[in-house]
Amino acid sequence: MSQAASTVKRLAAISVIALVVTGLAVYGPPIGFAGDTDDADDDQARRSADAPLRPSITSVDSRFSDVTGTETAVKSDVRVRVPAAAREGDVVVDYAVAMNDVQMASTERRVAINRGTTTALLTTRFSHDRIVLWWVNHIRNEQRTERTVTVSLRTSGNTPDRVEKRRTIETAMLSEFNSTATRPVGSNVTGGRSFLYVKETTARWASIDSSNSRIEVRLVAYNPNAYPVPIYGFGYRATMNGIEMGKSVSETRGVIPPRSNRTVRLTVTLDHDRLDEWWRTHLERGETTEFRIDFSTRAESQSGVVQLPLDSLTYTHRIETELFANRTGTGVQTATTSSRVLGTPGESTISVVDLR
Repeated sequence: MSQAASTVKRLAAISVIALVVTGLAVYGPPIGFAGDTDDADDDQARRSADAPLRPSITSVDSRFSDVTGTETAVKSDVRVRVPAAAREGDVVVDYAVAMNDVQMASTERRVAINRGTTTALLTTRFSHDRIVLWWVNHIRNEQRTERTVTVSLRTSGNTPDRVEKRRTIETAMLSEFNSTATRPVGSNVTGGRSFLYVKETTARWASIDSSNSRIEVRLVAYNPNAYPVPIYGFGYRATMNGIEMGKSVSETRGVIPPRSNRTVRLTVTLDHDRLDEWWRTHLERGETTEFRIDFSTRAESQSGVVQLPLDSLTYTHRIETELFANRTGTGVQTATTSSRVLGTPGESTISVVDLR
């Protein structure tokens, strides 16, 4: 091979190598080379790049504030963290609280934020007509409420940040009413001798509508005497924190034969028009309520018709709730409750009596 031909071949090889190197520099490595990325990696990279630029909610603390005869205020501290790389400016904070399916209140506020941590102070108010809607829902839902607080943070150009806090509240207002204990009646007006006995008591929630909640009460009364005892009606008075929720007087009459049992049935009706007044006392007492039912009857003894306060049947149930628990996440709270029999005379009389 001539020297000229060899020189041409060497120049051609050098040109090919130069073209390959130039192509790699301009277009990058071909498929399969280290450094290759796909669309998913690009998206992840973009999300990671956005994260330092987006303000976020770090905590939400809510509490009941002032309460009037018509509305209740909820105050909330919403803490917002603004990364160092984020833009300062205004954000919109949306706040809503619901109890079961009842939207109690909502509000929004525009807040100026600075880098670091900013606390937005919100005040939300709800009308007490929402209390009736919630109460009906709570009783129908087997005395169970799921309280939900939802807070969202809206900023220009960013995906909204959203926090939801749930808490379950359970009550059992009639839990200790059912009893098979034998309790004396009338010893305080008959010189220490029991005039009648109540051998069994039961209660359950019955119908409920927008106006009233009804509790069906069943009593088994026993006459230990050798003579029949005429009854001139039973009575009840139901209160919540001393607020009279219902009472009734009945002139229904019946007779309990000697040494015999008779079943007494009555309906305790709670008036929803009093719920707003009760709600105010519940909050003023630190979310504590004493639910109480007093009973009485009029019966004929050998000395005439006597009013018999059924002290041994007086029922009380204490309820303590914490609707706003300032903690993160989901919580379940069974309301702290206690029931007992007291010795205070009752008032009024019944709606239904069955003494057949």
